[in-house]
Amino acid sequence: MSTSITGSGITTPSIDLTTPLAVVDGGTGGSTNTPLMSAIRFTSAEQTITNGGLVTVAHGLCVVPFAISNYLKCITADAGYALNDVVFVSNGLSEASAQNAGFSVYADSTNVYVRLGSSGVVLGNKSTGAGANITMTNWKLIVKAESYRDWETDR
Repeated sequence: MSTSITGSGITTPSIDLTTPLAVVDGGTGGSTNTPLMSAIRFTSAEQTITNGGLVTVAHGLCVVPFAISNYLKCITADAGYALNDVVFVSNGLSEASAQNAGFSVYADSTNVYVRLGSSGVVLGNKSTGAGANITMTNWKLIVKAESYRDWETDR
């Protein structure tokens, strides 16, 4: 596994898909050099977010991803975060004080969908940890999706 830099300073692990995974030959230690599966990954461009908005991103994986990760990239200082800080964010809506803040994520074999809360997104302030409604125009959403290609069935 190597480390690659993609886009705007986001570091992600990557796998060399040119090297097939070997199939062990009946436990004899031999190999047929037939690939079984390889990881396929997608990273979106930076997406604009708005309160209550729906972000739809075509992932190109041709299957429903088994893993989806969401990141907010700071493009203007906000809530203690500096320009280009990237924050991993998980799914869920906060009902605290009826804020309806956060987002829900779902996918199909074509797209990843991110529905943002009608009251925006709350992050812990980078310096204090206190909950802070972010200013949506100060952030961009980056979506990552992952699945596997089965070389035996996807020929």
